Amino acid sequence: MAGRSINGALRFILGVLGWGALWGAAMGLCLFAPRLLQDHHADPSTALGWLTFAAVLLGVFGAIGALCSLLAALIVVGWQVGRRRLYRDVGWTVGLTMGALLPPVYLAAAAAVESGTFKHVVSAKHYARYAPAAIGAYLVFCVVLRLAYGWVLGRRARPPTTSLAVGLAATALAGAAVLPLRVSIPARPESPSATTLIARPGATGGAPPLLFVGLDGGNWETLEPMLARGALPTFGRLVSEGIRGDMQAVWPPYWSVPAWAAILTAHSPEENGVFGDMMVEVPGLPDLVAPTDVDLLLDPFFLLEFTLSDWGVVHIRHPPRRALHSPPVWEMLSRAGVETGVIRFDFTYPAGGEAEFVVSSWAGRDTWQLGSSRPARGPDIATAAARRAGLLAPFSDDEPPDARLLAELLPRVDRPPPADAVVNPINVLRIAVEIDRRTLESAERLIHVRPDLPVLAVYLPGFDKVCHAFWQYRFPEDYGQMRPAAEDSAELGPVVDRYLAFVDRTLGRLIAAYGQAPNVIVLSDHGFEANLTHPMWRGWHSARGILIAAGPSFPHRDAPLAVSYYDIVPTVTDVMGFAPPEGMRGSSLLRR
Repeated sequence: MAGRSINGALRFILGVLGWGALWGAAMGLCLFAPRLLQDHHADPSTALGWLTFAAVLLGVFGAIGALCSLLAALIVVGWQVGRRRLYRDVGWTVGLTMGALLPPVYLAAAAAVESGTFKHVVSAKHYARYAPAAIGAYLVFCVVLRLAYGWVLGRRARPPTTSLAVGLAATALAGAAVLPLRVSIPARPESPSATTLIARPGATGGAPPLLFVGLDGGNWETLEPMLARGALPTFGRLVSEGIRGDMQAVWPPYWSVPAWAAILTAHSPEENGVFGDMMVEVPGLPDLVAPTDVDLLLDPFFLLEFTLSDWGVVHIRHPPRRALHSPPVWEMLSRAGVETGVIRFDFTYPAGGEAEFVVSSWAGRDTWQLGSSRPARGPDIATAAARRAGLLAPFSDDEPPDARLLAELLPRVDRPPPADAVVNPINVLRIAVEIDRRTLESAERLIHVRPDLPVLAVYLPGFDKVCHAFWQYRFPEDYGQMRPAAEDSAELGPVVDRYLAFVDRTLGRLIAAYGQAPNVIVLSDHGFEANLTHPMWRGWHSARGILIAAGPSFPHRDAPLAVSYYDIVPTVTDVMGFAPPEGMRGSSLLRR
């Protein structure tokens, strides 16, 4: 008797999982698949590519449907227990009831994901206006299922439940078959060909070395007050001797990686192919953009994606070189015979022949590890020349964190996280300062080895993350009634300025390591401002970034310049003695 009960329970559970998978696959392929592909910027170019995507989506939707069905089964069983009598036809009851229960269970799970992550259902407001129509459509769907159930039970010879299973499978396959017709993929311009730099007429060669620093999230709101009181001697000297400008960010919400792709190539996302901050590597599929928006309808898919990343099934990482369809500026210079070093900018993995000294963005641990990104291993994370110069040593896990530097930024690092923070800002600070410290140490090692290196490009992502996490404590007056607690502002507010002082001090040491005075360009991809609606951060990207340029090639100018993403490549090539590359927007700041 016990064995039959166990077998019956097992058959019931397997039946529930099977119906959940079928309904999930049918609903997913028909309703969600186009949106999911567009959010990932998937662009299958062949029939085999579409078939592969459809097969993966079939499995993903089926798995999510099966998981949701386990929750729905509790309702089915509870209803039977409550009514104290068996269903007249368990197979058809479960098969049709799963279809009715799957949508609300799925939405409840999505709401739980958002509420558990962000302390409230962030995207509910976005869908509130669609709620009446959606509820009406759902009720009609339930009525249809109920009528179908009554029709089945009313027949003398009831049709087998396999007919419903076949119908759901056919619906899923039909959704997969028409998927290419339902996904709107904008026509993309042909990727620019490799750019050949030509020496500018009259250029004599022997340009001063160039230090190119990407300070992610650099903003005048924090820089200007510190410059005014003389707290940033390195930045202050660069501004007083050279030029300054406002970097005009485009494409809200001003994601960093698409911005840097445009800055480094002078081409738009449509031309260079970069649309997101992180890429998802799925076995058998082309690289996908990792979605960074919160969306109630798709959150369970994103949760599954990050879970698979934690398990090592898929990988979420910085965009590799193949993601960028246009050559970055260091590659142009290297091809023109200019020896170049690049440390931790995106689009540097695998570290091949794009420049002599390369430490790729896949080396070390940055704050994207909070989103399941992991550092890479192996020879491709740095060029042979970079390894010989010891540039990877600072990124080793064997090198301990700098506890004294962390204590300088925040004396009481063991304090509890503030109540208003979704992500603990102290954890963010620990990771941010370490990746920037190690990056700057690697850069300084390179200049000590090669003090006459013509071009060095260094990317510092940490300041952006510190502004995300600490902005409300630095500028509490910008938050009105939502301002943080006074004790949190008093203790955490100075972190942003102290971080800038750390960058200023270390940058000054790097400049001093050169054998001759270098040209220095420091720029950001966007600025920062207060934000009251973002689900994770209360400091968010703004359109006003920074540009500071000084050195032998830059005459001083008092009036600030308006700077475009597209002005940077022409400026860099001009400084290095080359004519503006053909087919690029923007102009050299030296020619203003």
